[in-house]
Amino acid sequence: MSIPKRPTERQERVLSQLGRLRQSHEAGEVPPAWVVVSACTTLESAASEKLQAMLAARAESGNDMLVKQMIKAQQTDMDRSWPSRLEWLANGFGVKLATADEARLLALVDLRNAIAHHGDRFTSRQVNDYAMFLNTRRLLETTFLLHVRGIHFTVTRETAATVLGVARGVAVDLLA
Repeated sequence: MSIPKRPTERQERVLSQLGRLRQSHEAGEVPPAWVVVSACTTLESAASEKLQAMLAARAESGNDMLVKQMIKAQQTDMDRSWPSRLEWLANGFGVKLATADEARLLALVDLRNAIAHHGDRFTSRQVNDYAMFLNTRRLLETTFLLHVRGIHFTVTRETAATVLGVARGVAVDLLA
C-alpha cells in the first residue's frame, strides 16, 4: 500500500474518509454495497474538486481571453463523467492514472452505478455492449471478487475490502 510522502489536503481528507469507511466496514456497521457506493462517491467528489481547482487556476493565470472562454464553454462537459474527467486531467494537466488503475477505477464506477440504479444487477445500458460487459464483468470478478450470475451480482465483504484498496490507490495517485 503506497503512502504519499507529502499528502495534499485533498488526499488527507479522502484517505481519512476511506479509513473511517474501512473501520465501519470491518466493524460490520455498513453493508458491502454501501462501501462501494461511498468509496466511489468520495473519489468522484475529490477528483471533480481537483479538476475544478486546476481549471480555475488555469483560467486565472495570465489574461488569455481565448483560454478563459474555452474553459468556460467546456467546463460542464469536462466534469460530466469519469471518462471525461480523467481525459481532461490527463490531456489538460498531465495528471494520469496507470492504464490498469484507470480500468479498475472505471470498473468500480460501473459497479457503483449498477448498485445505485438496481441494487444487485447491471443496468440495460451496461449490458447493451456485450463484449464491453464481458470485459467489465471479468475485471469485477477477478479484481473485486464480485460474484456474478448473468446480470445479477453479489457484493461480498471481500469485494468491499478490495474496493477500499483500489480507492486508496486512486486517492494517492490521482489526487496528489
